[in-house]
Amino acid sequence: MRVRIPRPLKGWRVFAGEVGTILVGVLLALGAQELVQGLHWKREVKETRKALDAELARDLAAFDYRFVQRPCIAKRLTELSRWAESHRSGTPLNLKKEIQPPPGFETRSAVWEVTDGEIATRIPLQPKLSYATLYDSMKSFSELKDSEEEQWIVLLQFQNSRRLEEADLQTVENAIRLLGAMNEVLAGYRIVIDKSAAELKITPDKDIEARSGPIIVKWNREICKPLL
Repeated sequence: MRVRIPRPLKGWRVFAGEVGTILVGVLLALGAQELVQGLHWKREVKETRKALDAELARDLAAFDYRFVQRPCIAKRLTELSRWAESHRSGTPLNLKKEIQPPPGFETRSAVWEVTDGEIATRIPLQPKLSYATLYDSMKSFSELKDSEEEQWIVLLQFQNSRRLEEADLQTVENAIRLLGAMNEVLAGYRIVIDKSAAELKITPDKDIEARSGPIIVKWNREICKPLL
């Protein structure tokens, strides 16, 4: 028994041509779709990186603001060490004004936290690593600032004391040492942060203090004025 294969009505050549035309159309449609998707993701990555750069530019400004305070903070801690020593020697010195923690600005990471996983995978590896390093550094810097604030609060508790007992002196001196160490460690942060920022070509926002209001400006000037 023979099985006959039906012949195309217009012949095999015409049939093959029609199939080829269909295949070419399908391939063109798939290529166009891939091109559109590629352009879409390219635009999404560009917009995401723009938002990340803006967020980090402000974070860099917040870090720079604190970094510039280092000399004044070091002088203030030296004065506080003299003040504590005067209590230890039995001839307490009076502070000219209240102890004030240095003003600062919070770092932000909202854009990084909500960045879609699909978009993140499409950011080139080296920039993605630089973003991760920079955000990790800013998180660590924020934690350091929180620790600093805790130690300043410790000192505030004793600023009006007429005489500090030994236990209180140890608490005060420990807070001063910790603040001094944290003030110094900022130099290490500077190296890592500057390297990652340079790789991403991100520069700090300008005039972060001017946009914050006059109270911050005044407060910042106060930290350089002598306590003794």
